[in-house]
Amino acid sequence: MFNQAHHFDIHGGDFSNNTNHNTYYGASHPQDILNKLNPVNASFKFGHHSPCLEGTRIGILEMLMRWARNRHSQPIFWLSGIAGTGKSTIAQSFCESLEKDNLLGGSFFCSRESEDHRNVGRIIPTLAYLLAKQFEPYYDQIIAALEADTTLASQSIKRQLEHLLLHPLQNINVSEGYWYFVLVIDALDECEDVDATQNVISILTAMPPAFYSHVHVFISCCPEYYIQQELERTSNKYLFKLHDMQTEIVQKDIQLYLHRSLCRQPISDNDIILLSEQAGKYFIYAFTQVQYLKKAPGNVAFRSRMSDLLENKFVAKSIDSLYNLLLTKAIDGMQANEKEGCKIFYKLCCVPI
Repeated sequence: MFNQAHHFDIHGGDFSNNTNHNTYYGASHPQDILNKLNPVNASFKFGHHSPCLEGTRIGILEMLMRWARNRHSQPIFWLSGIAGTGKSTIAQSFCESLEKDNLLGGSFFCSRESEDHRNVGRIIPTLAYLLAKQFEPYYDQIIAALEADTTLASQSIKRQLEHLLLHPLQNINVSEGYWYFVLVIDALDECEDVDATQNVISILTAMPPAFYSHVHVFISCCPEYYIQQELERTSNKYLFKLHDMQTEIVQKDIQLYLHRSLCRQPISDNDIILLSEQAGKYFIYAFTQVQYLKKAPGNVAFRSRMSDLLENKFVAKSIDSLYNLLLTKAIDGMQANEKEGCKIFYKLCCVPI
């Protein structure tokens, strides 16, 4: 009816494309539907973490990219490491490399510091949103899923994974050609709902092979018992423990980090070595050292702070605070009888001799 028509506006209302039997509600309607996913600003692009300093962590980053580029590799990569070993920094650099290779489907950096970032129920909807924004065949499928049920983002983890990832991806027409991407979830242990976090891992590890022929998942976290329980049940994973890396390898990276970060300060190579030895395998320790030294108002204050560090007067308190938080978090998640057991153990171990 409108052949050759031009220079006119349509305001409000809806219209139908009788060829495809789809109904459109204005140009913004698909985006309005996609916004029902209520995504969180938790991707690597929001700068919550810095990437690895150039020239550091080369071995682990190369290994991650080899895994990511091989669609026949184990579908889940689990980067495990105790607090302070640099997992999030590695995840940030990994995301940047994945994006350069057009392999990144989406990323979610969890954090106990933010209500949204520690809510495990926001992970899958956010990843779905990010993937839809860059992969058109999936975009079409996710819009259809949300048109059928706009409440999917607030439903159970199981339904989220099934209806926001599994089914939409399975419904993509094979004529679209081959496609493959990696989803990144960093610091999963920082989510506050232990049961829901376990559920995410349980369902992810049980996804059918057809799903993992197109999707690989990277997870970084501390080796919490409830996460280990689920991940150790599957053979579909590659496990790398950061805290088991050779000390010499980590020390070289920490020394490079310290040298570049403090290159404008009055510090000797021997001081760098002493600081790195004090940091051990913990990048968080080295980072705290750098922040403390950089705030010195002059050379005299700098040398004074160096003495404090080498005598372990400052950083130890900062690291103690970090691990006190982690221990408190671990105890809070225990049952009453488990807490009582810890108290008894403490009394037995700490009784004066």
